[in-house]
Amino acid sequence: MQLYFQNSFVILSYDKILRIGKAEWRGRLHGAELREAYLLCHEMINRFSLIGWLADDRLMGSIAAADLKWSLEVHVPQMAKSSLK
Repeated sequence: MQLYFQNSFVILSYDKILRIGKAEWRGRLHGAELREAYLLCHEMINRFSLIGWLADDRLMGSIAAADLKWSLEVHVPQMAKSSLK
């Protein structure tokens, strides 16, 4: 796996040959930080035409109601339209 992005809350990586992406969540994100992390996931998926996705969200924490609403309106539809199978 190649590292794509890392901060205190999330590690994003990918395998270009297998076309798999991975997100490892390391803490509770909210608001702009969460949206940025989700948008980075989309950027990585699109840049490498990924078809598989792994996510370890055991340490992510709960998502605030406003962030959940945004996620359902923006993030989930973008994931559904992506190259992921």
